[in-house]
Amino acid sequence: MKLYGDTSNGSEGEDGPRALLKRVLEVYKITTDTLSKISGIEEDVILGYLNGKNDFSELGNSHSKLNFDSLLFMLANGIQMIDESERVKGVIDILNQHWGISYETIALYAKLDTNDVQQFMKDPKSISIDKKYSLTVTSLFLHYLFKPTL
Repeated sequence: MKLYGDTSNGSEGEDGPRALLKRVLEVYKITTDTLSKISGIEEDVILGYLNGKNDFSELGNSHSKLNFDSLLFMLANGIQMIDESERVKGVIDILNQHWGISYETIALYAKLDTNDVQQFMKDPKSISIDKKYSLTVTSLFLHYLFKPTL
């Protein structure tokens, strides 16, 4: 049973924001409540947009719309387009470049050698699955710690 109306108004293609929103809701089972919590956009605004009743003009600026469109693209398509190792490499890059966390620090938390992290960044297949798992969990947890608090 759908909680929203038909969006097949022909005004956008299958890659348009409404189609992406519908894909996120139907294929990946993310609720409008969850999208509201993630994006900061009221659930009724999201539902109104989905049903073609608004165009997010309630947001007040194009930055919020752009962020929501990017979020929809990543949730609908982007995650599947990037393999798991590349996603972990991206997280490690953010830790290293944005937060200044060295490979050595990441390795220490993951109980690995710095060389293991460096090798993973060059070629994710170069380290064992056990090391990759430890590196992944550690990197994701560090990334989570450095995100702004909710």
